Amino acid sequence: MCRMGGRHSPPLAGYNTVAEVLRQGKRALIVPRPGPSAEQRTRAGLLAFRGLVDVIYPEQLSPEFLSKRLVEDLRDAGSKLRHVPLDMQGAERAAACLALMIAKRAGLEAYV
Repeated sequence: MCRMGGRHSPPLAGYNTVAEVLRQGKRALIVPRPGPSAEQRTRAGLLAFRGLVDVIYPEQLSPEFLSKRLVEDLRDAGSKLRHVPLDMQGAERAAACLALMIAKRAGLEAYV
């Protein structure tokens, strides 16, 4: 949950925001944007299914529902969500895979 001047603002479910939320390991209530792609909705749904975040979908948003969920999450603010080990080394693994692919094309895979 983003804190802005003492107020809480649920973040969108963008890649960088979600990575930061997961890194902190704190409860978060996220809202995926409705489009143009399903990327944020898919990410939010998968993480919520695994118990890593709380989600409000855009079609659920109303002042009453948002207030209720914010109060619930504030009550649980000190607790952590279920811990599920996540591989957060994607960039390093991608770089290693690319280096291996380049080495194979150059005939140098024995040196990698």
